[in-house]
Amino acid sequence: MKIKLENLSKSFATQDVLVNINHELEFKSLALLGPSGSGKSTLLRLMAGLIESEKGSISINDQFVPKRAKELNDYRKSIGFVFQ
Repeated sequence: MKIKLENLSKSFATQDVLVNINHELEFKSLALLGPSGSGKSTLLRLMAGLIESEKGSISINDQFVPKRAKELNDYRKSIGFVFQ
């Protein structure tokens, strides 16, 4: 699997959670580790299309996470993830 994050930013009210994240990963399996409040769940929600970023993009296997409602619903049907 390949994940690419480009200039990804997300905040809630006045709290910046992810700020201009740029990273490209290629892997067979992935675990997100980090302290409480570091943005792990926020990143998963962004990748799943459950929330929208303020800025930037996410592509998974060279397909961008859609932002339009119809495409987003189809995308959500094709993925799955597990929190904790």
